[in-house]
Amino acid sequence: MIGFAPDDAYRVDGMRRIIDMQQPAEVVANSYRRTEYLVPQEGRGLLLRLLAFKPNHPRVAELRTPVDPAARDLLICTRGTVDACCATFGYPIYKLLRAMADGAPNPTRAWRCTHFGGHRFAATALDLPTGRYWGHLNPETLSKLVHRSAPMRDVRRHYRGWAALSERLWQIAEAELSSETGWM
Repeated sequence: MIGFAPDDAYRVDGMRRIIDMQQPAEVVANSYRRTEYLVPQEGRGLLLRLLAFKPNHPRVAELRTPVDPAARDLLICTRGTVDACCATFGYPIYKLLRAMADGAPNPTRAWRCTHFGGHRFAATALDLPTGRYWGHLNPETLSKLVHRSAPMRDVRRHYRGWAALSERLWQIAEAELSSETGWM
């Protein structure tokens, strides 16, 4: 579970957004299945319990909100309480990404988020719904990532791996294959 900070551009008054990312049964799928919910602030705990234990409950369906399937969510770790590098390097990258998101080719939202691991790679990002982790981001790389304007091999050294693969060696192999086959 990753927490992210509310953003005035994406908020709905009195509501909280919960984004549920599910890995499809077919592991070779190139992205996660995203479902979003807008929940009254006091109902967050209930929805989380229902998603965990009774995902087919009618209340879950009532709170679901439409999502553009082409949309991307880029989460940048800016949490300095876990590691100062995330705040020091992550926050400026988040600010730049937030400005770039509005001009992205597909609908793109940038979020400040809690730590998801790999602070030694700061600034780090998680690209959803593809589930790709990125690290050592800088302004030049960020533009290539957001716009996918360079061949994948040109940003390979920033690619940390695919969240769907739990083994480090598999992630390394997948990263090498991705650098040869291109963006997914």
